[in-house]
Amino acid sequence: MAEKTEDVYFKNIEPYCDAHLRIMIYEFMIEKAYIDSKKGNEILAECVSKTQMISYLISLLSPTYDDQNLPKDLSERQSKAAKRLGDMKAKFDPIGIILSSEKFNSLVEIYSTDHDSLLKHCMSCFDLPRNFLSVIYKYAILLYDTGSYMDCDAVLNLYACLIKKDSQSYL
Repeated sequence: MAEKTEDVYFKNIEPYCDAHLRIMIYEFMIEKAYIDSKKGNEILAECVSKTQMISYLISLLSPTYDDQNLPKDLSERQSKAAKRLGDMKAKFDPIGIILSSEKFNSLVEIYSTDHDSLLKHCMSCFDLPRNFLSVIYKYAILLYDTGSYMDCDAVLNLYACLIKKDSQSYL
């Protein structure tokens, strides 16, 4: 099967895309039959293997391997990713509860242009750990890397409320 124009165009920009963007594009290209599904699934599995989306990788590889012959490191990687996600979720949950409260939302409205005052009030009004911004950001990155894009978006929206727009930490 000859490569279609869309596949050729994507190969030109592919080096500039992260693994998650490549995954979404290849899923689209396979669905629309721009590339052969067997070749596309092989490329997709390669892209997914560079992320923490281990369950998805196993589902992509299962037609090739039976369950007993899956690469041994996949179950280990899956348990490590689940543990890491669980640990970060445990750190984030108390912060997330506070940041989803009405009191926090009213502070965001009051101090929407004064981030320093917002952070001071958050630290004085709530029992937040000193590194709470770092916890939020690391949790968002982990959600993204595990393919939980909607959850990542919600967490990043909270993070964006707390960071100055001209800061290097701003997304």
